[in-house]
Amino acid sequence: MRAHSTNVVTSKKYSQWWNRFGDTPRHTPSFEPVKYSAPTQVYLRWRPLIEEEVQQGQEEMIHGAVVENKFGVSIEPRTTEADCKQADTGPLTPRTKKRRRLEARMAKRSKNATGKPTSRFRSNLCFDGVVTSTENNEQTYTKTCGTLLDTIKQGGKAAIFCYGHTGSGKTHTIFGYGEEQGVYAHGIKELAEMFASLDVQDEGDRPIFAVRFCEVYNQGLYDLLDGRRECIVREGLGGEVQFRKRKDVALGCGGGVVQVVCKSTEEIEQVFEKALDYRQSGSSTVHDQSSRSHAFLEFEITTANLHNIQKEFEEQKRQAYLRFLYETDLTWLRKYPDLEIPKTKFRKFMKIVEGLEKSIEEYKERARSTLCPAVGADFILVDLAGNEHGSDMGKVSQSKQEEREGIEINKSLWNLNNVLRCRQAGKLINWRSSYLTRCLRKYLQDPARRCVMVTNLSPSEHRRKATIRSIQFAQTVATNSKK
Repeated sequence: MRAHSTNVVTSKKYSQWWNRFGDTPRHTPSFEPVKYSAPTQVYLRWRPLIEEEVQQGQEEMIHGAVVENKFGVSIEPRTTEADCKQADTGPLTPRTKKRRRLEARMAKRSKNATGKPTSRFRSNLCFDGVVTSTENNEQTYTKTCGTLLDTIKQGGKAAIFCYGHTGSGKTHTIFGYGEEQGVYAHGIKELAEMFASLDVQDEGDRPIFAVRFCEVYNQGLYDLLDGRRECIVREGLGGEVQFRKRKDVALGCGGGVVQVVCKSTEEIEQVFEKALDYRQSGSSTVHDQSSRSHAFLEFEITTANLHNIQKEFEEQKRQAYLRFLYETDLTWLRKYPDLEIPKTKFRKFMKIVEGLEKSIEEYKERARSTLCPAVGADFILVDLAGNEHGSDMGKVSQSKQEEREGIEINKSLWNLNNVLRCRQAGKLINWRSSYLTRCLRKYLQDPARRCVMVTNLSPSEHRRKATIRSIQFAQTVATNSKK
């Protein structure tokens, strides 16, 4: 390798070019004031009682309320003091002397004039809808995702979140369980039927799906379509967020998360089932296979021809950066002696990459006007990990790792709450408050993206406190979204 020169980095034109296409870390402002046009729609859904809860003689304590197209819920009071003591902490809570005094004091404080241990809880009438325990995932999809699919069909961007405490049915809603398909499957099926009915001359122009599947676990991002390989979040000068593999970050180029192209719902299901085996799970207050990570399932509407142009664009960016390092600083490349350095000059790579970027935009515009308006749209589904509190654990023993998981989950969910509130209010957004919000910035920083949050609830008396906390969180998001 020859001695490097510095004429590239001193050029203002080169610097401006790399600010647009480079993947190197940038020191960008952490806050971003933007007024978002589409409010976040908030729905409440509670699952039916499970077999164990039915055997205990429990009844559903949640009831829906509707007043002039405004929705809310109410939670029935407990009828006996024994229910009050057993609920919220679970039957496994250690009965220490200190705990008994605390429960007696709280039960006495909560008694009303009739002598009942607790009073009825009523939420605000601020929600866009409720989904009862008798409605399945297909009905949930129809209620909550109607406006989202309309946005995608017009080429827009949409996102749906499932929030709730552990065991409330978030993963069941998004991904399904057993023979019951999740919300994602119903949405993809509707889009696939629309794409199959299109009359196109070239099959390479028929819309298809590009699938990406990642998870945030503690302070790490993992690609579930690449054997759970760890990734790193990088921000560009303009706030663009990219997910990169570790070795590629060291080189500052190429190698994003794996993107699998699927032409049918059957192919998507095969890819999804294979990737789901890598997702992090563990024990919780409800079951032993609780999701302990935040999962992002992303669908981008593309075509085979557009996908090939985008692949060439990414490869040329990678080659350009290797040549950029060769002409400016050989220190990086000495760490990777097996890399082949392209012989094309960096100046020529600049023109190639800019030409490919222009070709991508021109193809999208032509496809939207002549083929299908949905080309270029994307649909992100987020299955958030269940929030927990230490007092809810009872006698369930936790390791240090599980305690750390709970801390990180609660911290990230609280910061997500702040981001959603500031997003709609047009206030400064601190995207870097947690690793979850740093990753979600990739999807939420677009002002035109439509968002839906489904808050999952448990009708069990033993989960009363957790259910009320989830409703209060949803109220905060819904109230700020309507301002």
